[in-house]
Amino acid sequence: MALTKKQQLFADKYIETLNATQSAIFAGYSKKTASVIGNENLGKPYIKEYIDKRLGSKQNNLIMSQDEVLEGLTAIARNKKADNKDRIKAYQLMGKRYSIFTDKVVQTNINSPIDALVKSIENLKNED
Repeated sequence: MALTKKQQLFADKYIETLNATQSAIFAGYSKKTASVIGNENLGKPYIKEYIDKRLGSKQNNLIMSQDEVLEGLTAIARNKKADNKDRIKAYQLMGKRYSIFTDKVVQTNINSPIDALVKSIENLKNED
C-alpha cells in the first residue's frame, strides 16, 4: 500500500527525529491530535515497514560491519608505509579475532573447601 503525502512526510520526519508527535505536526496533522495520530501511524503496518526499511539502510550506512572492520585492519597490517605501531596493533587485533594468541593456563591441584569437607566426611565414616 502506498503512503499518502502526509504519511510520507510523517515517516521521513520520524526517521530523522524518532518523535511521533513532532513528526505528525511537521506532516501537517493537527497539534491537538498529533500525539494520537503519530502513534496510530506507527501502528500501521505499511508505515512501520517503510520506517523500518529506511532505518535499517540508514543504520547500515552509519555502522561498520564486521567485514569492514576486518578489511580495515588487514589494510593497515599490510600497509608497508604505515607506522609500525599501527601495523602491530592491527596484527594483534586480527590475531585476537582469530584466537591465534592464547594464554597457556596451568591448572594445579588445589584443595577446595568442598574437597576438605568430603575428606572430613569420609574420615568420619571410616572411624565408625
